[in-house]
Amino acid sequence: MEKNKSKSLLRWFVLIVIAIHVLYNELFDLLFPVSTIASISAKYKSLFTPAGYTFSIWGVIYIALIIYGIYQVLPSQRNKEIYNKIALPLMISLLLGIWWNISFHLELIGFSEIAIFLMLVSAFYIYKIVEQSIFLGESEKTLLIPFSLYFGWLTVANVASFTTWLVYIGSKGSVFGELDFVRILMGIIVVAAIIISGIYWDYWYILAIAWGYIGVYMEKKNDHLPIALAAFVCSVVLIIWGVVLISVKRNPRSLNSRR
Repeated sequence: MEKNKSKSLLRWFVLIVIAIHVLYNELFDLLFPVSTIASISAKYKSLFTPAGYTFSIWGVIYIALIIYGIYQVLPSQRNKEIYNKIALPLMISLLLGIWWNISFHLELIGFSEIAIFLMLVSAFYIYKIVEQSIFLGESEKTLLIPFSLYFGWLTVANVASFTTWLVYIGSKGSVFGELDFVRILMGIIVVAAIIISGIYWDYWYILAIAWGYIGVYMEKKNDHLPIALAAFVCSVVLIIWGVVLISVKRNPRSLNSRR
C-alpha cells in the first residue's frame, strides 16, 4: 500500500515538474522582455539558426507532454510500470530545460550548452525505455509521440546551441571554416537521424528534425544561400525517409537486434 502511494506521488511530481517547466519557459520572455531568447540568439547568430517560427514546435511538444503528464496519473494507468521507470529521468530533463533557460538569458552560453546536451542524453534514455516497452507490448504506440518529438527537436536544438556557442567563443568550428563545418555537421545529423529512426521505425522523430532544417532554409535563403541549399536538401531527404517510414510496414525485429 505504501509502495503504491509513493509511486502515485512520484507521478504527481512528474505532472508538477512538467507544468513548472512549461510555465517558466513560456512566460519568462513575457515577464522579462528586455533580454529574450530571440534577442540573445540574434546577438550570437550562427549559420545554423532556424527561423523564429520554427520554435513553435515547442508548443506542440508542451501540449503532448501535458497530455502525457495527465494521462499517467489516471487511475486506469496505476499498474503501468513504464511511467515509474521514466519519471526520474523525465523530471531531470525538464529541470535541465530550466537550467538552460536561465543560463541562456544570463548569456552563460557554455553552461546552456552543457544543459541542452544533457537534455538530449536524458531524452534519448527516456526514448529507448518507452520504445522498448512498446516493442514488448507493455505500452501503446502513441506513448512514444511526445518523446519522439522531444528527442527529435532536441537533436536540432543541440546543433543550433553548439554553433551558437562557437560564435560566442569566436571559433569558426574547424580548419575547414564555418560554412563547411556547419554543412558537415548537418550531414552527420541527417545520417544519424536516418539510422536511429530506421532502428526504431519512428517517423515522428525524423519529421521533427526535418522541421528544424526547413526553418534553417527559410532563415538563410536570402543571405546564406549555400547553407540554405544544404538545409533544403537535408529536409527533403528527411521528409522522403519519413514518408517511407510511414508507408512501409514495420518488419518484425528481435529485441536483441535493437539493443
